[in-house]
Amino acid sequence: MSCVSRAVVSASLSVGLWCSFAPTLEAQQEVAFERDCSTSMPRASVQILEATAIYRAGTIGRVTGRVAVAGVAPLPSRQLQLLAGPSRDAVGQDLEVLPNGTFLTKPGGDFVIEGIRVSGAARGIVLAVRDVETCAVAYTSVSYEPHNAVTRLEVLSAFPAIVVNGRPLATPVRVKALQGSSPVAGAQVVFRAGLPLFNGEAQRVAVSDADGIATLDGVALRTSCSVASCKAVSVTASSGQAVASVGPVELVTGSVTKIELLTKVEPVTAGGVLPPVRFRLTDADGRPVPDVTLQEANSDAKDFTKFPADAEGIVVAERIHVGEKSGQRTIFLRSGGALHELQVVVKPADAAKVILLKEPSDRFVADSALLVPPEVMVVDRFGNP
Repeated sequence: MSCVSRAVVSASLSVGLWCSFAPTLEAQQEVAFERDCSTSMPRASVQILEATAIYRAGTIGRVTGRVAVAGVAPLPSRQLQLLAGPSRDAVGQDLEVLPNGTFLTKPGGDFVIEGIRVSGAARGIVLAVRDVETCAVAYTSVSYEPHNAVTRLEVLSAFPAIVVNGRPLATPVRVKALQGSSPVAGAQVVFRAGLPLFNGEAQRVAVSDADGIATLDGVALRTSCSVASCKAVSVTASSGQAVASVGPVELVTGSVTKIELLTKVEPVTAGGVLPPVRFRLTDADGRPVPDVTLQEANSDAKDFTKFPADAEGIVVAERIHVGEKSGQRTIFLRSGGALHELQVVVKPADAAKVILLKEPSDRFVADSALLVPPEVMVVDRFGNP
């Protein structure tokens, strides 16, 4: 099937005559495209003025244009067809276009085709609008993103500027996944930090809901870092090629309000040291405070020994000296503004010497007890009885 090809060039598009299409189209399309092209109006041309971008796979906003004689005299009530293909040479061969059938130009020769859906399209397609009678046709290319591809992330709520290290987020972080202006459901959004903030991991993944909103909630920001490196930690949200900043965030140490003893303390011999004693440091909400120190703060301590807390706020205090005096001993331990009084029973060391407290009388009767017996005290090497 053929006709004499003619070419008409508009201001922005090349236009030519097109007379044959592959027989893989739906019946309604095949009938129209298999009819002979008329030569009664050989200079008729089709001009596509606009084809809006595709924001979801297979969906085009609309196509507008004009049919005229030599691009000047408008042709009203002209029957047009719309086809699409992955390339100009393959228009009408691989893709199904809905709605199909024919469309009429308006009194001024203008046409508007809306609600177009193309199935099986890749990232870009070529659209063809054809005048049924003369086979005059115009082409235009339209590019778009695949279905559910996120082109933009809108930050609804970012990380707070300051977060207590080890404490869960007080308010969730929320971003909206969009393709153009439409929400994308089921999109994976990766929250990524410059440090392993998320319980030792550098990233967390959330999936957007039906409204396109991905939420990061209930996650404790916990990491080991210096004061400088915890100052301004970058945090981003990304999905595909779309990236948005949801930071930075500064991690600070929480205030210790309670020092909880976790170990049962047994009596200790004078001059010795306590076996390892475990404590938990928590804030006013009962949450552990990591990466702080617990220090011995006795007024008679030789030095103020410091013990570090781990990521769970647990402190293991080792080799705390109990002193040389036996009896009840209180050891003071401090962290921030919290003070703990550790009660320890100090027992005497091994007997080291006998001390004569009272001399016996110098008068006595043979084979009888002393009238005034001596008094002695057994003490350890520290003088504890």
